[in-house]
Amino acid sequence: MLTDAHKARLRATQRATLPLRAAIWRTPPAPAGGKSPAPAPIADAVPCQIWPAAEAQKLTAAMPDLGGGRSSHVGFLLDDADLQSGDELRVATGRYKVLGVGYWSTLLVAGLSELPHAP
Repeated sequence: MLTDAHKARLRATQRATLPLRAAIWRTPPAPAGGKSPAPAPIADAVPCQIWPAAEAQKLTAAMPDLGGGRSSHVGFLLDDADLQSGDELRVATGRYKVLGVGYWSTLLVAGLSELPHAP
């Protein structure tokens, strides 16, 4: 088992080396009987890495909460990221809907579905 000091060193290394920076967008709850509001950013410059799901098949098989076979990509973020199913992860190269999340060591792992580019 990893000690707290070891986990802190791993997180510091991951924060410095995860190559992408993402914005996390979340849709606020709709008011009673009202129209669903538009998503809004809740976090910016979140360190992450995104891989095609085909390159992480063993991981996705071991973590069924990542969206089953529906995930086109897998995202890796620090485990303190506030990411939930239904959120949108936006990076310079694309937008992704979060289908499910799980944890692996000091990382949050997310099953993602690529969204069309915004107009």
